[in-house]
Amino acid sequence: MYLRTLHSFIFLTLISTASMAKNNITIYSNQLKGQVPTQNLTHVGQIPGFAIIRQSRTLPFEKGEMDLDFTSVAAHIDPTTVALKHDQKQGAFSLIDQNFHFDLVNQEKLLHKFIDQTITVQHQDNKTSSGQLLSANDGLVLQQDNGRILAIKNWQNITFPKLPEGLLTKPTLQWHLQSNVSGNQPVTVSYQTQGMTWWSDYNITLNEDEGDRCLMDLSSWLTLVNHSGATFKDSQIKLVAGDVNVAQPNPRHHKAMATHMMQEVGHIQSKELFEYHIYQLPRRVDLPDASTKQVPLLNTSSISCNKKLELQGPGHNISPRNPIKQGDMYRRHEYKVEARLAFENKDKNGLGIPMPAGRIRVNMLNPEDDSLELIGEDFIDHTPKNERIDLLLGHAFDVTAIRKQMSYRDNKTQATESISITVNNAKSHPVTVTVKEFMYRWTNWQIDQASHDHKKSDAQTVTFQVTIPAESSETLDYQVTYLWPN
Repeated sequence: MYLRTLHSFIFLTLISTASMAKNNITIYSNQLKGQVPTQNLTHVGQIPGFAIIRQSRTLPFEKGEMDLDFTSVAAHIDPTTVALKHDQKQGAFSLIDQNFHFDLVNQEKLLHKFIDQTITVQHQDNKTSSGQLLSANDGLVLQQDNGRILAIKNWQNITFPKLPEGLLTKPTLQWHLQSNVSGNQPVTVSYQTQGMTWWSDYNITLNEDEGDRCLMDLSSWLTLVNHSGATFKDSQIKLVAGDVNVAQPNPRHHKAMATHMMQEVGHIQSKELFEYHIYQLPRRVDLPDASTKQVPLLNTSSISCNKKLELQGPGHNISPRNPIKQGDMYRRHEYKVEARLAFENKDKNGLGIPMPAGRIRVNMLNPEDDSLELIGEDFIDHTPKNERIDLLLGHAFDVTAIRKQMSYRDNKTQATESISITVNNAKSHPVTVTVKEFMYRWTNWQIDQASHDHKKSDAQTVTFQVTIPAESSETLDYQVTYLWPN
C-alpha cells in the first residue's frame, strides 16, 4: 500500500513539474534491438525515431500585421507540424503565413553576399588588403581604391563589416501574423523533428545459492540520442512504448515506439496512453545537440528465475496450407540444445512493470576471481506486466541430441510417423531438457503413443520433459498420426 501511494505521489509530482518545464519533449523510436551504430548517428535519415517538441516562451508582439521570429528551432523540423498558440488568450493573433529559414551563415555564403561590397583580407604574412569584392570563384578578386585589381589565392582571415540580411546563425521559424496584443506574451510552440531516438538496455547478474535456486539482479539504462540540430536545456522528457504507425510519402508505413516514463530509485511507473505506455523521466535533463545521454531506468535484485535447456524441433516455421506428404522430410536432425533463462514480470517477483523493448545482457559471477563473465544476450519486445520473459543465452556444450525418423506411411486419409530422439548428457550431474516437437505436416494430429509424458502446448506443438542421468543418455520415442481432409 505504501509503495502504491509513493508511486501516486511521484506521478502527480512529475506531472506538475512537467507543466512548468520550458521544454517538453516526447521521443519515439522504432529501434527495438538496442544500440544504433555510431556511424548511423551522423546521418539523420538513419536515426530510427523522431520527437514531438513543445516549448513555452515569452515573445514580443506588436498590434497589427507583424513578423515574429522563433530561433534555436531544430534544424530537422517538419515545418508542416508546427503549432503556435497563446497560453492565456484565445484569438490573440491569427497566422497569415510561416517561413522556415535554414540557410545558415558560412564563409561561402558570406562571400557571395558581399559581391560589389568592401571587405578586408588578412594574408598569411599578417598583412591586410581592403577593396571591393568582384569575384569569390577560385579565390578572391578585389578592386582597391586606387583602381588596382588584386587576385588572392590564399588568405588567413576575412573581415566583413556586418552580417547581411537573409543569413541566419540559427535555424529560425518566422511567422507573419495579425496580432491583437502587444508587449511580451506567453506562447507555446510545438513541432515534430527528426534526429532523435531512444532505446533501453538491460543487464542481468545471475546468482546461485547453495540450494541451486536461480536468482538474478536486473538493472537497466535508457539511452537518449539528440541529433536534431538544436540543444534543449532543462527539458522534461517522455518516451512512448508501443508500435505507433506514422504515414510516409511512399506506401510503406513506418512504425515507431512510444513511451511515457517515471522512476524512483529502482521503481518505475508508467501510464497508459491509448494503446501505448508513456514513461516520464523523474528529473529534467539537458539534451545537447549531437550527443547521447544515459539515464538509469530500474535496479532490482533477488528476482526468481528459471534456467532451462530446450530442444526446438525442426519445422516450426512451416504453416502448411496443404498436407505435407514428403516421407523423408527431416529424416535425421542434429539438435543444438538451447540454454535459456526465464523470469516472470510480476509484482511478487520484484517487477510487475511495463518493460520497453531492448537488449538484455546476462552475466554470471566467476567464483575463481569474482569477476563477471558474459554468458549470453538476447532481445525483448515491449513486455507488459505479468508476462513471462524467455531469453536465449546460447547453446549447451555438454548436452547434445539427435532426432531420427524411424518410420513413415500414409494413404489418402492419414499419415503415421514415428520419431526417436536421443539426448546425450556429458555433465557430471543429471539435467532435464524440455523437448518441443512441431507437428508440421498438418493441423489435425494426435499423439498415439510416447515413452515420456507430454503436453499439447499449442495447436501445432507438443512438449516433453526428459531427464538424462549424469554422463549418460536418454531416448524419447513417440508416434503421431495426421488426419488429412477428405
